[in-house]
Amino acid sequence: MDWEIFVTTLIVTCLAAFILSLTASRWGLIDRPSGRKQHETATPMVGGIAVFAGLLSIAFTNLPVFIEFALIISLALLMLVLGILDDAHSLTSEYRLFIQLIAGLTVYIFGDLQFTELGHLWFLDTPLETGIFALPLTLIAIVGGINAINWMDGLDGLVGGMLTSTLIFIAILAWLSNSMITYNFSLVVIAALIGFLLFNYRFPWNKKARIFMGDAGAYPLAFI
Repeated sequence: MDWEIFVTTLIVTCLAAFILSLTASRWGLIDRPSGRKQHETATPMVGGIAVFAGLLSIAFTNLPVFIEFALIISLALLMLVLGILDDAHSLTSEYRLFIQLIAGLTVYIFGDLQFTELGHLWFLDTPLETGIFALPLTLIAIVGGINAINWMDGLDGLVGGMLTSTLIFIAILAWLSNSMITYNFSLVVIAALIGFLLFNYRFPWNKKARIFMGDAGAYPLAFI
């Protein structure tokens, strides 16, 4: 891993978070206190866009990794747009589900990422294959994962920290299996998430969250 790429992603994310937080009200991306929401002041929901801006910097710093993950990044962009529209206009659950299913089908058909087996269970000598259930299980894993992460987004730093820790484990597994492209991609996403957490998590210099992730962050990051 070229640590200059890591630092570049971190800087781009932080700059994007700062600039977007100043213009969020213009686009209607403000989370205002109401009902069950516990925050006391209106807060920009631009964290997801900032993270994605940091992620896209890989196109200029490590093109081979960007090309390898082009389909995933493109579909994550679709999830980003869906999240922005949901943050700004509160889309219906049917519309959100339809777009998420389209993303899942695209991964299954064109990404060759399919839930084809359950692995070596303790009572079997060979992997248990999913057969005709590969498609529905793949869609459940993708769509269910996206919405599970989104529903957890209720506390400052919770989803960002959870996704960061998850990606750290993925990076470790990729390193151990010598899958360096996946390793590098994971570290770039980690760098972008750290940039977001610097604005979202409560530090001594951050008495409250300055930005939220919003659906625009939860959808694409959970999808990735």
